[in-house]
Amino acid sequence: MHKGVYYPSQTQIISAEFPYTGSDREILRWRGVYRHDANVAIVDGDLDFDAVPEDMKGGVEALLKFHADYGPNVIACELPLVHPAWGYACTPDMIVRTMKSRVGVAPVEIKSSWMETVRIQLGAQAIAWDENFEAMRISSDVGYCLSIRDDGTYRLFEHDLNEGRADFAALLRIQQLKARRNGR
Repeated sequence: MHKGVYYPSQTQIISAEFPYTGSDREILRWRGVYRHDANVAIVDGDLDFDAVPEDMKGGVEALLKFHADYGPNVIACELPLVHPAWGYACTPDMIVRTMKSRVGVAPVEIKSSWMETVRIQLGAQAIAWDENFEAMRISSDVGYCLSIRDDGTYRLFEHDLNEGRADFAALLRIQQLKARRNGR
């Protein structure tokens, strides 16, 4: 809800065309929430690792290793955004200015595993960020998926933001056409 108007999330829009088919959806969702909260604490410099539950330590260790390895200059973390003209909302996990030798403002999405739809999520986040922060637009053609694992390791995947933007715009258009067909 933004200024009294409901906006569907990027996840709802993407899931309408690419529904999640895995098992243990609730367990994965809560693990993701915990890891995202831990990432905010890492960025803010107030993570108490001793307080992390045993079953979450591996994922949090992976986040700590990523931050140590890449030293991202995080300019936003879990910041809710709305794109009123396009009619959606999103919350990028991180928007970074630089990571190691990589320069340019870019989104980073945290996942437990690589997913094809991450490119579309990153594209949606880049569009919304640019709408809200014109003076600090996404300047990279690459967005990142940080895949963290329970064993304390991670992988960083690059995604083409131009393709992600185009794919998200196409999904929105498809949903508009379906709504028009259904009289909404």
